[in-house]
This record gives sequence, C-alpha cells and structure tokens, in this order.
Amino acid sequence: MASNKISIAALLLVFGVVLMVGVGNVKEAEAQKICPQFCENNVAYVTCVSSGATHLTTLCTNCCKAGPGCTLHFKDGTTKTC
Repeated sequence: MASNKISIAALLLVFGVVLMVGVGNVKEAEAQKICPQFCENNVAYVTCVSSGATHLTTLCTNCCKAGPGCTLHFKDGTTKTC
C-alpha cells in the first residue's frame, strides 16, 4: 500500500514538472511576432530610429516587418509611422 502511494506521488511530481516546462514554452511562443505576408504599395524607402537618417530600400515591406520606430515613406510623399 505504501508503495502505491509513493508511485502515485512520484508520478504526480513528474507530471507537474512536465506541465510547468510546457507552460514556459507556451509563454515563449506567445511572445513571438507573426507578421502578415503583404507588401505596402509604392514604398520608396524606409527610415528607422535605429539607423538614423539612412534611407533603407526594400522590395517588400510593411510596418510589421519594419518594426516600431520605423517610418514608411511612399512615392507620393506621404508617410506611415510604425
């Protein structure tokens, strides 16, 4: 009888550890950013706080890909701050 109680306690301990490790991985997955796969039309260049006034050229971008602190500059002179 005591052997059964020890086995159940050990099983619950192992299950608890596995569950806690799994929850940690879920939190890490939620922190990852998923960007839509579309291009903003007519973007001439991008500027970002991290690169100063450098004009970054790209074939396909959007605010999700560019990131916070970046600005999309369109060919018609308008801008979109991300």
